This record gives sequence, structure tokens and C-alpha cells, in this order.
Amino acid sequence: MTMLPKEKQRSDVSLDDVYKTLRQEILTLKLRPGEALTEQGVAARFHMSRTPVRSAFTMLGHDGLVDLQGRHGTFVSLIDVDHAAQIIYLRILVEAASMKYIARNPDFLLFANLENNLAEQDKVIREEGTDEAFFKVDSKFHEMCAQSANKLDVWMMLHNLDVHYRRYRLLDYFAGRPTNILRTLQQEHAQLYAAMRERRAQDLDYLLTSHL
Repeated sequence: MTMLPKEKQRSDVSLDDVYKTLRQEILTLKLRPGEALTEQGVAARFHMSRTPVRSAFTMLGHDGLVDLQGRHGTFVSLIDVDHAAQIIYLRILVEAASMKYIARNPDFLLFANLENNLAEQDKVIREEGTDEAFFKVDSKFHEMCAQSANKLDVWMMLHNLDVHYRRYRLLDYFAGRPTNILRTLQQEHAQLYAAMRERRAQDLDYLLTSHL
């Protein structure tokens, strides 16, 4: 389970702390789809009353991350595969447009930042960092491209909606794909970068569809 900073492992833990911690654990599959959550158990874990925990559950319910089933309890939501597929479709549209724009309108500061990002991805892999650490750098790669193409607001909206896609992606990567998947993803990012830098806009639809 995700640990809170030492200074927040007391009764001064806030509602926001609980919400963000549980949200991250659900998105990274530390809390599995269908897993039961209890107000009493979470309250004991964070050394707080059940009232803020109940509020955190409500917020997670609004995010689509938990199912609130009244007397039957609260459960981590199952992954909606159809919703995930629709997010992938929208991301391909937005990100392909962004990357094609960059290929036709080179942003050399972006290229320098992407090179640094690829190096950071490589470092996480070589040092056997966590999957969570890799995907944070992975996400930054796509975010920087969207920002350069003035599509950041749209990208952020999709990013905040993709709670099913992020979990689906993790299951797909680590259940049905090769053990060296992080290296494969890093290489795919490098191919996307090369296509943008070399102005090969025509290659980006295929590369991005394969990647996402």
C-alpha cells in the first residue's frame, strides 16, 4: 500500500490525503477491481474517524473508481473495457493531431525536453524503478507534446477521464505482454520522437495506434 509521509501518519491526515492515496492505489492496481473497502478499515489505517473516509468514498464514486452499494458495501469498480476503448480512440485523435502538428512545425525546445524524458525513462528501467515511476515519466512525454501543439487542455480532460483505460493498460501490459514491456514502451516513445523530429507526419498514426 502507498505510504503517507511520516508527518502525516497521525490523526492530522486530511480527507484529501485519503482520497488521493486510495485513488492512486486503485489506478495502479494495488487495490484490485472488485476488492471490498470498508469505512472502518480505512479509518483505522489512516487513524481518523469514519466521516472523512465516507466522504473520500463518495469522491471516488464520482470518479468511477468505486461502486457504492449501500448496505452491501463499497467495492473498487470493475474495469469498463468499452469505456477504455473509447478513451484510446479519443487519445489517438488528439495525440496524432498534436504530433503531426509538431512534425510540421518543429519545436526544438520540445525535442530537447523529449530527449531528456527518454533518458529518464531509460534510467528508470536500468535502475529497476517501479512501474508507477515509469508511467509518470511516460505520461509526461505525451503531456509535453500536447502542450507544444496547444492541445494541453483537451489532453488533460482525457487524462482525468481515463480511470478505466489506465487500469486496463496495466493489466494488458503485465498480464498479456512480454516481460520487457517497459523497454518496449521506451522504444516506442523513441520512435514517436524520431518521427516528429524527422518530419515523418505520415508515420505517426500507425506508431501512436500501436503504442496506445
